[in-house]
Amino acid sequence: MLALSRQSELSTAEKTDRLSAEYALHFGPVAHQQGISRDDLQALFDAANMMASYTMYFRAEDNRRYIEDMIRARDLLQSAGGESESNDRNLYDALIAARRFDEARDLARTSSALRDRTVPTFDTAEGFDPARPGYFEYSGDKLMLRNASAPGDEVQILIVSGCHAARDAARGIAGDPGLREAFRRGGALWLTPADRTFDPGEIKRWNTDFLDSPIRIAFNHSAWRGVDFTRQPNFFFFKRGRLVGKSEGWSRSGPPQALLSALREAGLMH
Repeated sequence: MLALSRQSELSTAEKTDRLSAEYALHFGPVAHQQGISRDDLQALFDAANMMASYTMYFRAEDNRRYIEDMIRARDLLQSAGGESESNDRNLYDALIAARRFDEARDLARTSSALRDRTVPTFDTAEGFDPARPGYFEYSGDKLMLRNASAPGDEVQILIVSGCHAARDAARGIAGDPGLREAFRRGGALWLTPADRTFDPGEIKRWNTDFLDSPIRIAFNHSAWRGVDFTRQPNFFFFKRGRLVGKSEGWSRSGPPQALLSALREAGLMH
């Protein structure tokens, strides 16, 4: 499975499909057997950990099953004297990414490897629906979980961001009057993936650096139809909830031509 995950010619979606089949073939029969050796339990944990990461982006309906396999393998390893700080950290991160915060908090209380981890606290807006697009954002000093506004008639830009290149993009857009106005007109929504890095402090730092481009953390990926969270920065153009354009990446020399074309086609730039 590790060799398959490193095949750069495959998309993340293709890898997820192939790895899922490999997991079912090699680990499905043993995942719930009794009397598994410690080596096989560790192999099961590692494989389930890999699949829990991939299914945050694709085949999200399978994510819970892989995390359950991680939990079972870890518990059996501990019972056999095979405690592992690395396993605890990986399981904690998988629970955070899956938004299973209470379980992550319980794990952190009992694991010495997680003494430095604190599950973020937040308020949830009334009526929040996890099946609809949603995100965490700062309202003053308070982290809030809420749903995104319903799509309107105007074009909206959604930017998957958070990496260094995304910071370059935000900086370049802020420094160019034409781009800044186009993104303002497009109601730009800067959004970080729902991955294992849940860092409210980084959100605060971004918002301090880019006052006109505050960033949010996606609650999950599956509710954001048509959005690929595997690459950053990734620009998506929606109208009435339908994807009408997209552009990937940012150049050191400025915005890529595909982004400028998408802005023009959306009527946000001349």
